[in-house]
Amino acid sequence: MFSELIQDKEFAASPAGAVVLSQLISLIGSRNDPDEMDAALLRINESQPDASAAGTALLTTLGHALKSSGAGFRENAVSEKAAALLKRTRINSTSIAQNRSATDTARVTAIDLLSCWPDSRTSDIFLPLTSPEEPESVQLAAIDALATYSDEAIGKALIAGWSRYAPAARARVVEVTLSRASWIPTLLDAIRAETISPAVITPAQRDRLSNHPAPTIRSAAAIIFGATQNAARVDVIQAYSAAVNAAPDADAASGAKIFARDCSVCHRIANVGHAIGPDLASSPARDPLALLTHILDPNRYLLPKYETYVVIDTNGRTHNGLISAQTANSITLSQQEGKTETLLRANIDEQISTGKSLMPEGFEQKITTSEMAQLIAYLQSVAVAPTAESQPLDIGTLPGLIEPES
Repeated sequence: MFSELIQDKEFAASPAGAVVLSQLISLIGSRNDPDEMDAALLRINESQPDASAAGTALLTTLGHALKSSGAGFRENAVSEKAAALLKRTRINSTSIAQNRSATDTARVTAIDLLSCWPDSRTSDIFLPLTSPEEPESVQLAAIDALATYSDEAIGKALIAGWSRYAPAARARVVEVTLSRASWIPTLLDAIRAETISPAVITPAQRDRLSNHPAPTIRSAAAIIFGATQNAARVDVIQAYSAAVNAAPDADAASGAKIFARDCSVCHRIANVGHAIGPDLASSPARDPLALLTHILDPNRYLLPKYETYVVIDTNGRTHNGLISAQTANSITLSQQEGKTETLLRANIDEQISTGKSLMPEGFEQKITTSEMAQLIAYLQSVAVAPTAESQPLDIGTLPGLIEPES
């Protein structure tokens, strides 16, 4: 059926045709029959010549289905003609993936296709593509490609590169590491060694670790994350808990003045302040204790994009801030009061994450309990009516992580 339908040019070029052909080629891949594989590969080559987008999409779908069945593209398991086709495709995709002059989209597509080969010839290509010198989309595609290999050495290599990853890459590395039980001990060892801050592991991820089927992982997670709460911060939050109870009756207008006085250097609400740190606006339905926790213990739950980085340039100068933008050639650091600083990668000697928020601990030293109640009342009063385009509230963690979704 696949062979017949792919030869119908009008059908194959239609959106419905593309869906049907994709489903059929996926079924062929999952069956992993050598004769069917040969026929499918050759038919794709005949009907979609010159590495067309449609042909590449079909090959990628076939490869992923094969890999899911425990195989992948094996050039020694098909006919000589099909093997030659696979080899040409692999070499061409490797060239595109490594070519910084190619478009990001083309490189991501090539990386995705290359991940369908099961051997080290392709997996070795991906690790250098996680470098911060690469565009973010290429870094993430390379990390996703590496995640399709089960080799423990790959998990160790991903964790070993932690210090050089940008925020989005760090979040993806954590997620893919958690997807393989054999990689998780490397992640936990890095947290124990303080190479990775426990704050980057979200509550949902901690819950996954605490309830992992492997007893060794469960017990290690209990020890690590049971000891990560800063006792001093817990005491401070407890001392200010009265502010949570008082917030519904507190003066929100006074809270707006406190926000402008103490929070606006890094946060923005309406036209007041600078949008450097997380959006502190909330809705009245949100748990005020969550707000209090984020304000007084800013490093307890920390999304990678809010980690502070220290960058040392080749002249020995030190720069710090949040990485707010990056290209293949530069990074931009955002700092308090809306200041930004762009550094060329060629001038960067070292780039280190502190594992901490730009907001320092100790906010309680400048705000009383009654003022905290007013601040929380204000933050809950500035809700924007939700729309179809509304983004999830971002207050350093995400809705539903430590506060109820409502």
